[in-house]
Amino acid sequence: MTQPNDNPDLPPLHELRWEVRQRLTLLETSLLLSGRVNTVALTSRFGISRAQASKDLALYQKLRPHNLVYDRFLKNYVMTDQFEPLLVRDTSAEILALLRADLRGEGPLISLAAGMPAVEVLEPVARRIDPQILLPVCRAIYAGEKLRLTYQSLNGDEPREIVLTPHTLVYNGFRWHMRGYSERKEEFRDYLLARMRSAPKSMGLGERFAADDTRWQTWVTVLMVPHPKLTSNQATVVADDFGMTDGELAVELRAPLVPYYTRLMRIGEGDTEMDPRYRQIVLANKHAVLPYITY
Repeated sequence: MTQPNDNPDLPPLHELRWEVRQRLTLLETSLLLSGRVNTVALTSRFGISRAQASKDLALYQKLRPHNLVYDRFLKNYVMTDQFEPLLVRDTSAEILALLRADLRGEGPLISLAAGMPAVEVLEPVARRIDPQILLPVCRAIYAGEKLRLTYQSLNGDEPREIVLTPHTLVYNGFRWHMRGYSERKEEFRDYLLARMRSAPKSMGLGERFAADDTRWQTWVTVLMVPHPKLTSNQATVVADDFGMTDGELAVELRAPLVPYYTRLMRIGEGDTEMDPRYRQIVLANKHAVLPYITY
């Protein structure tokens, strides 16, 4: 959520053109990361003229006059001690996401920030998904259509033809699947995109959708706390690490997503018996959550 600007004579932030807000956001991010920014970086990143870059910097100065000043020796605009974010929410998650994207060459900051921190990111192996499978699924979700396709389950040796009505794509931290209604099983289930062995074919409009998926419409609270065998100081640092409030963290999830989340966070049955050095957090409300942890 953006902050109000300091100058009541200027238009509200939401009334600025989208591309202007984007440039100002990246300008501000550069200040947060490297403490400085200049017109050359703005022109190289956005392909704008030096005059337009100067206008952007001038506009930002009017919106947040105490955030940056021009340093004639460095020939850069530098962040002041009174810096207060205007567009960036000032959360580590947002900044780290930008750094992670830049490391993959997908981000907006490489040529903008004057001094980037060294970053290395470990990623799980990317699962290959054929566009000829992904795109028909996306279109079917949008149009409310059912699909005929061949699916290779690990419960059987041979691929099987199935008819599904997908309603949502889900990324579980490692791979993509779709949630949808199975004509053969007569229930809503999860199907991995990577196990679809033929391009899905439209079979017309479906009859069962997300609103009919009772389990999907059920919300479950997953409550996490530091491992009970941690010392007080250890528990405090773990709570801070996970952004807990009063020593606990509650996450609201749709019921079908609970098993994926608990696996991702490595919590669940038996976690309190694990060595707290390797399992710093545990599931606190097992009685409410374990019934939904089925794979």
